[in-house]
Amino acid sequence: MRLSTLEIYGGKPESAETVLVYVPGKERGIRASELANFLRLDGVVYVSASVWRRHAQLCCPSHADPSDSFWISDAVTVVSNLIDDLLARVNKRAHIVLVGVREGASVVAEYLYRNSTQLDAVAFLNGVALSEKNVAEYCVEDLEGLPMLITLRDLEARVLMQKAWEAAVIFEDMGAQVDIRVYPNDGLIEEGYEIQALGSLMQRRLRIKGESFNAYH
Repeated sequence: MRLSTLEIYGGKPESAETVLVYVPGKERGIRASELANFLRLDGVVYVSASVWRRHAQLCCPSHADPSDSFWISDAVTVVSNLIDDLLARVNKRAHIVLVGVREGASVVAEYLYRNSTQLDAVAFLNGVALSEKNVAEYCVEDLEGLPMLITLRDLEARVLMQKAWEAAVIFEDMGAQVDIRVYPNDGLIEEGYEIQALGSLMQRRLRIKGESFNAYH
C-alpha cells in the first residue's frame, strides 16, 4: 500500500541523528513542520504519513460500516512499510521515535502489538483512542526498556480513559517503561502541554539536545 501523503521536514532521514515518525489523527491537527518548530530539538528529521481517507471510520472490520474501505490494519501496514524503509536507509546509530495523536495513537498501538522492530521511543499524545487488547494472539517480541509516553485529557470520557490505562498496563507487562500524564482538557496540543512532555522524554531518554523541557518532567 502506498503512502497517501508523506511529509518530511528537517532534512534527509539518511543524515538524521533521530527520525520522528508522526501518525496524526483523522482531523490531521498539526503538521510535521509545526511539530518540529514546537520541539526545536537538534538533529531530528520529522516524517509524517497521512493514513486516513476522508470519512473512514476507526474501528475493527467486524464492527465497521460496509461503506468504509480503509481499516486500521491498512493504516498499520502503511506505518510498518514506512518504518521498514527508514530502518534500511538511516544510520544504524540513529534513533527512531514513533508518535501517534488521537486516532493515530491507536494505529501506533496496533503497530506495536503486531511488529517487533527497532524503536527507541514511542508516544501516544491525547491517547484516548487506545484500548486494551488480548495480545496473546500476536507474535511480538517484548518491549523491554522501551520509553513510552501516554498523555490524556482530564475531561475525556471515563470509559475511554480507563481503556487507555488498561492498554498502558499491557505495555508495561510487555516491558515498556510507561509514563502517563493527564493534562487540562482546555490545553490544546498546539498550546504545548503534550508537545513539551514529548520533548522532555526525548531529551531525558535519548539525550537529544535542544530547547530545554526540564520543567515538564
